[in-house]
Amino acid sequence: MMAASTLLKETCLVISIIRVHIPYLREMFPGRGEDILLQLNRCQSFSMKIWEEGLITSDAERIVGLQTAILSAETEKDQVHVFTPDGELTLEYESYALALDDGTRISHDELLAACMKYWDDWEEEAKKANGATAES
Repeated sequence: MMAASTLLKETCLVISIIRVHIPYLREMFPGRGEDILLQLNRCQSFSMKIWEEGLITSDAERIVGLQTAILSAETEKDQVHVFTPDGELTLEYESYALALDDGTRISHDELLAACMKYWDDWEEEAKKANGATAES
């Protein structure tokens, strides 16, 4: 789920923090917490196409109010498309920084490694569970 403590100016130059509630990845890092913080710098575009309503909005409060989950993300040139059950969030920004909810900075590579480990572990557990079911 996404939440935000945002400073969003009309020109969309600053979004201070997007708080991504993703406890299964957060627990892959030391310390307690449930969120990963994303700081976007010099954001040129922040909008979401809400599928059910057939509209595109740049209203950060409206987008955050959806409390949607992140299914996947893709990078296309200078844009990032974040796919959720509710729609597609499109972001354009100059740079970003990641941190844990306790303020500890993490790199893109560290987050990617945590994602890969989580899904590798999940796949291994699923194989074990299917093997146990097949043997029963």
